[in-house]
Amino acid sequence: MTPFATLDEVKQHLRIDESDADGDLTLKLEAASERIALHLNGVSPFLPVVEGAAAQVRPIVRAAVLLLVGYLYRYPSGDEKKAFDDGRLPAPITALLAPLRRRVLA
Repeated sequence: MTPFATLDEVKQHLRIDESDADGDLTLKLEAASERIALHLNGVSPFLPVVEGAAAQVRPIVRAAVLLLVGYLYRYPSGDEKKAFDDGRLPAPITALLAPLRRRVLA
């Protein structure tokens, strides 16, 4: 899957200048994008396409991915903040994505 942000956007968001962590950040970016896609439950992460234009990731989705990469980067050895209890995403990310998410009734 194509990540919902670029490595340059991640590094700017985290204020990282050097390239030492690029491999780790790329992995976290890909994982965060996939987790966000699963959370959206079939809702497209892309803005409606205008004829002739390339598909663009919704800004709200890009922001959520950057926040999630930040959590994964800052807490590499676990969930010290208990932000992922019961497999949930951290509250700020869930709040950003709530208007887009398709609810499924059990």
